[in-house]
Amino acid sequence: MTGQTYTIFPIKFVYNGVGVETKALKHSYNKQVIYKIAMPSAISPVQQCWITMSTDEHWEVIMGNADKPVIQQLISAIKKHEQALTLYAKAEPEQELKSA
Repeated sequence: MTGQTYTIFPIKFVYNGVGVETKALKHSYNKQVIYKIAMPSAISPVQQCWITMSTDEHWEVIMGNADKPVIQQLISAIKKHEQALTLYAKAEPEQELKSA
């Protein structure tokens, strides 16, 4: 499993005036990142959706059949999560290892 990592994180968004909470799995393999999102039955007839972002900031649905507005909300929620991680990493001071 060299070169593979994954993270599960919660995402929240509003669709048709209803707050939606679900989970996403971020899977990295070499340089490609794929997000697998658990789709609540209240917003989609399919139970999961897989999306990826190419290098030019273009998002693509790999698997699943959700409405375009739902996909846009998912992408927005994922972007917010990724931006928060980036800001947190920049704000966190580096820890120095000290010998005993």
